Amino acid sequence: AGRAGRFSKPASPAGRYLLYAIGEIILVVIGILIALQMNNWNETRKQTNKTNNYISSLYEDLDENLKYLQRRNADMRTDLKLIQDIQGRINNPKTTLDTIIKISREDVILMYYSFSKLNENTFQTLQSTGHIEYLDQWLQKELQQMSFMGNDLVEVSDYMGGDHSQVLINFLRVYPMNKHGNIISENLADKVLDDLSTAEKISSLNSFLWIKGGGYYSILIRSEPLEEKTLWLMDSLKTLYPLLKE
Repeated sequence: AGRAGRFSKPASPAGRYLLYAIGEIILVVIGILIALQMNNWNETRKQTNKTNNYISSLYEDLDENLKYLQRRNADMRTDLKLIQDIQGRINNPKTTLDTIIKISREDVILMYYSFSKLNENTFQTLQSTGHIEYLDQWLQKELQQMSFMGNDLVEVSDYMGGDHSQVLINFLRVYPMNKHGNIISENLADKVLDDLSTAEKISSLNSFLWIKGGGYYSILIRSEPLEEKTLWLMDSLKTLYPLLKE
């Protein structure tokens, strides 16, 4: 009897079944947790891939915009420098009316550099799909601010371009033989000038240069900061996303 007391009582069939059932449940739970974790990993991987694709597309858009801004700003600064040089020559006390007419007909550039809408394709796609949330908050804020700056730039550029068109019409009425807008013969152009007063000849050139130069100033105070911001954002993205360096 003493020896029998030292041994455990064998588990009943019901007890063994309960332990087996509990083990099965634990295995099922573990399997579900693993499946959920794998699904989360897959979803995270898919979102990461989408984010990387969006970042690459954003960078390409920014690069296109930067080159456009740099080119247009450089053209505008060159033309503005020419306007300033012309103004200096006109304001010289020794300048005669003949000199003013010669400058107007030979040196004034009629073309006006304006800005068209910048490339926002990726940013607009992110907004329309709701995937803008894939991006960090700071990046969302920067893109929204740049979009506002770009729209403001185009709006001001269009407005100033309208003013330029108006003074250009009058300028060509007075100086139809400008070498950049040559349609009639030089003799006919001379007759036009002969019939106009000195005040008209001077005021027409003054208005043209004033509106064009003022327009450039108004545009450049918007386009140059946007150029700098675009370059800064591109550098920031390259620092944060190694994939852009590949």
